[in-house]
Amino acid sequence: MNFLLKKEARILGLSFTTRRNAGTFVVGTIFRGKSWLDGIATCTLNDERRRELLRLSRQIMKSKQYSQLHAVIISKNQKYFRARDITELARRLKLPVILLLRGRSRKIRGGMKGVKQYALNVNDKRFEVCAMGMSRGKTRELLSVGCAPNSHVPEAVRVADLITKQVTLKWNSLGLR
Repeated sequence: MNFLLKKEARILGLSFTTRRNAGTFVVGTIFRGKSWLDGIATCTLNDERRRELLRLSRQIMKSKQYSQLHAVIISKNQKYFRARDITELARRLKLPVILLLRGRSRKIRGGMKGVKQYALNVNDKRFEVCAMGMSRGKTRELLSVGCAPNSHVPEAVRVADLITKQVTLKWNSLGLR
């Protein structure tokens, strides 16, 4: 059976910024489609990757909106996630996870089981993603629901990126970078 997503499908957008000796600061914004900001979540991760993915997944599951989330979309402006991490996060959350890739990326290495790489057109803009737990058609549909008419970045991710940029600017102005 093939269901269409509602235009208010809840999407979690994640963005990351790193501070020396203080770990990685994660901002998550939950949007209903491209229209309504439903919630914001933050956490700080340290270096031990496996334990930190568990911590991140627990933070997401504590959210009031967790049971209504359709997918997690991770910003292309981060360096924290790899294909293996997408698989692990999707498994822990029991949700599809999509990683936006920068420009025209190389093929993902290692052929992680279940992680697919797609080149998609959304709002007449071409970009690439790695997706775990979603077909090409469903990924495109979800991104179309989450993107403003003139953008190919889902609003949840765009707003999470704006917040992390402001946090980074504040850290830099205080000499905390």
